[in-house]
Amino acid sequence: MKDSIRIIKLTLPTTSLFLLSAVVLSEGLNILWNVPPEGSWWFLVGIVGHAFVTTGLFAASFIYYQEADHWSKSFIQEVKKSIL
Repeated sequence: MKDSIRIIKLTLPTTSLFLLSAVVLSEGLNILWNVPPEGSWWFLVGIVGHAFVTTGLFAASFIYYQEADHWSKSFIQEVKKSIL
């Protein structure tokens, strides 16, 4: 919990932009995937497309937070070195 708060404090603008982009992309494409009627085979393409995009966004969030954690730890170490 403390690590999450530390990451968010140090990367608030980029984290907010990432989350906003992920939500807009997911919701925008959700509208697109729901255009074909339920009986159409394009509806199946929409389901697969939605699953692919959602999985990609989920994986991207793991990578983003992993890199943000690494960056924030190195940033804190550099700040500590400069103070001492």
